[in-house]
Amino acid sequence: MNKNYRQLSATKYLYNKIIKYKKCKFRNEFIELMYVTLEAWNMNSRGAQLSDFDKFKKSITDNKTLLSDLEEYNIRDINYAFDKLETLYNNLDLVKTKSKLVTFTKTLQFILPELVVPIDRKYTLNFYSINPNRLDQGPFGIFKSIHSDFCNFINTADYNREILSRRIIKTPDELTWLTSETKIIDNIIIGYQLKANTK
Repeated sequence: MNKNYRQLSATKYLYNKIIKYKKCKFRNEFIELMYVTLEAWNMNSRGAQLSDFDKFKKSITDNKTLLSDLEEYNIRDINYAFDKLETLYNNLDLVKTKSKLVTFTKTLQFILPELVVPIDRKYTLNFYSINPNRLDQGPFGIFKSIHSDFCNFINTADYNREILSRRIIKTPDELTWLTSETKIIDNIIIGYQLKANTK
């Protein structure tokens, strides 16, 4: 999946720029990079429509303290972060539509790559048999349920932890999707769904 999925694409190129970004993530240049990447990932043309950039940016910077507090957590201990994540989910004004789960997780993957797995309609929601047209009904409950499952996946088997940690490329010299445990979990789901659809 890492070699074949969107290998030379704007989506992968921009994502790698985000992952390599080492400056303050609340600077204008980083928020612009996130916004452009979300657009490249079709977040402005499917079930969600991005808020105007100024509103998107203000929403991020207004929640700087809460986002910074969440940096101490990762997917292995996300159960302790759900209260803060729910507050953040309710506070962030990233999209114009009610359906904001997908955009929320992708944005947080950029800011908190060790904590949040990006959720999408085509792969993640299909994998969990969740109707994407019902995301305006208890969406944070969906987020919590899926991420609890991801946390259990890592924490219940040494083999899973070893595989995930061994696959991460910490200083990528070339374009890669192998950037964190959370992204590798996303890769597994995408790869599984792609393989299942070719049978």
